[in-house]
Amino acid sequence: MMKANYRLKILNLLLIVTLTGCAGGESAFKSGSKAELTRDFETAMVQYKKALDQDPGNTEYRLKYEQNRFAAAFEHFKRGNAAMDMGDLDDARNEFSRAREIDPSHDFASQELDRVNNLIAGRTPGAALQPAPTFESLKQATRTPSYQSEIEPTLKGKITLKLSQNTRTAYETIAEMAGLKVIFDRDWRPTPNTVTLDFENVSIYEALDILDLQTKSFWQPVNKNTIQVIEDNSTKRRDYEEVVLKVIFLANQTNAQEVNDIMNQIRQNLNITSMTAFPAQYALIIRDSPDKVAMAEKLAYALDKAKGEVVIEATIMEVDRSLLKSLGIQPPSSVNIPFVPPSGANADLDKAAAANSSPITIRNLGLINSGSFALNIPQSVANFLATSSLTKLIERPQVRATSGQQASLLVGSNVPIQTSNTQPTLAGGSTTTQVQYTNVGVTLTLTPYVLLNREISVSVLVDVKAPAGDKQVGNTVSPVFTDRSIQHVIRLKEGETNILGGIVSSTESTSMTGLPLLKDAPILKYFFGKEQKTHDDTEVIVMLTPHIVHMPDITFEDMIAMDVGTVTTPRLPSLSVSGPNATEPPAPRPTPGAAAPGGNGPIQPGPIQPAPIQPNAGATTQAVSPTPASATVSFSAAQSAMTAQKASPLNITINGTDIAGAELTLTYDPSSISISQITDGGFLSRDGQMIAVVQSIQSDVGRARITIERPPEAAALAGSGNLVTLTITPQNKKGDSTLRISEFKLRDGRQVLHNGTAAETKITVQ
Repeated sequence: MMKANYRLKILNLLLIVTLTGCAGGESAFKSGSKAELTRDFETAMVQYKKALDQDPGNTEYRLKYEQNRFAAAFEHFKRGNAAMDMGDLDDARNEFSRAREIDPSHDFASQELDRVNNLIAGRTPGAALQPAPTFESLKQATRTPSYQSEIEPTLKGKITLKLSQNTRTAYETIAEMAGLKVIFDRDWRPTPNTVTLDFENVSIYEALDILDLQTKSFWQPVNKNTIQVIEDNSTKRRDYEEVVLKVIFLANQTNAQEVNDIMNQIRQNLNITSMTAFPAQYALIIRDSPDKVAMAEKLAYALDKAKGEVVIEATIMEVDRSLLKSLGIQPPSSVNIPFVPPSGANADLDKAAAANSSPITIRNLGLINSGSFALNIPQSVANFLATSSLTKLIERPQVRATSGQQASLLVGSNVPIQTSNTQPTLAGGSTTTQVQYTNVGVTLTLTPYVLLNREISVSVLVDVKAPAGDKQVGNTVSPVFTDRSIQHVIRLKEGETNILGGIVSSTESTSMTGLPLLKDAPILKYFFGKEQKTHDDTEVIVMLTPHIVHMPDITFEDMIAMDVGTVTTPRLPSLSVSGPNATEPPAPRPTPGAAAPGGNGPIQPGPIQPAPIQPNAGATTQAVSPTPASATVSFSAAQSAMTAQKASPLNITINGTDIAGAELTLTYDPSSISISQITDGGFLSRDGQMIAVVQSIQSDVGRARITIERPPEAAALAGSGNLVTLTITPQNKKGDSTLRISEFKLRDGRQVLHNGTAAETKITVQ
């Protein structure tokens, strides 16, 4: 008895523990569901984990736990990105750390956490947070510039140059004006020996390129302040032109064929020396001159565009129009003749006999006569009936498709078809049975093409297949299907609806029932028979409405033409690497890991910006001698009266000895006057020498910079005369204003600069 009680207590204890565990898991699961409804994914994850710990084999608990664990990690990741955008690095680090703690497989969170830790370790107090480089910013920052852009001339503005010298001297003159040195290839033989240059408002790069064309030469940088001039032929270009190796990553191609298509276009149009595709990373590997690589990059990025995408709303309607007609008098198809037992002396026996299938005794057989049988004729039915029905089966799917890619939609079912194949054998034969499935219903196949004018061209195929009974084929009964299709190409505007119809199926049947012979008589058939006619008419109608969700990103830069040199010598002109402002010189190529200007950290990825124009930059880097200048400058008139909006000339004169050139800086009130043109005054060119005039006019701030020089080999001059002629246009602000030579430097015959004395003049606007 005691053992029985002890066993009962143990069973009760086990039952309580089991029920408590189940109840605990169910309770935690309910708490997790409530937290999930309020999008508190981290609390839901904790509750689902408790439920899973109570019941590890519960698949639903495990699924919910994994779902909310992912959602909780993603929420912390989003908060970390938001903190990064706000510049809160500490909060971002905490959020990314929590995301990685919840989901260790979240690699993106780990990458961002490493980036935040690096930023925190190297941040400067008060410095703005640099955004993470995007693919587009990296692409722009690593664009291959022309190799010629690696020189760093001191002359940043435009020049006006007129000279007639031998070719070597012309190169030396332009290079010296730009603060560059020039060397010549030992095999260089200029043709012609003498050139005449007349440049106006061109950059130093344009001047060198024009001189290249005249002399059939090309120049290459040796270092940042030295260039080399070489004869332009295929052998010299092969020997001297630099070659770079570049990997071009494509962002919008999705298969190897598309990558190969872009590679083939670049190879055919640019005659690239070496180029291969690496489809695994959607990349192109190219090795050629920097000019050709830069051209290949531009062409690759112009072709690497995301394809357009559309969402097509399809409405599929199947309209059934059925008509049933029944007309005529339906005669009875049978007649009953029941047996009536004869009446006898014993009425009870008669009733019993009638109740038992009308039996009759042998003794009463003599009582049977015509009165023992009855004739029961059913009634005839007159039918005058006509019914019709109109049924619509509507499907409204939405199909999202990429431009040029096929999308299919099936509305229907798969019908099994059994086929048998008998192979003769010695034992009599072997039969193999196979089951195949065929699609029955409406199949809609679409191939959209997004056009750049925001229209959509759609290739449409509508196929309707339906069962149509069975057919005996040998020993096998096979199903028969009706197949109706329509295919065409339509062009629609964004949001325009098109209706496709015309897939019609018609079926007619006629049947006649009634008395033999009479039912076939032309008129009597309606009195002794019934005619039934059925007409089934089915039409499939498809309505399509396309909506564009993504357009190809075609930019202005993609559409403009690019100057690529000549047919025999493809070359990227120096001007094309100058950036958005064509008057600016190109920026030098950045060095990876180099220190950023003004800081100790590495250069952050970003677009290459052109070097700014230095308004006061001179044409040389020579030091200025402390010795006073041996000449003075002044205005031709100490005071001038001018009429508003009427241009007038004004000369700057020079007087002295050992004069080979001069540098002037003019300042004035831009609201009172403006300088529209600066030309040679005639003093430095009085012996027929072609002189160079470099000018930079900043009308918005009232400043002009002038450099005027004789050729380096020409002798210095002495005397007086007009150095330059200014064209002054007074503005509408009347009164007096001052035009001042705020800085004057004289260049002597040894190409040494000397400081001179400033001068000014008063201009009265009437």
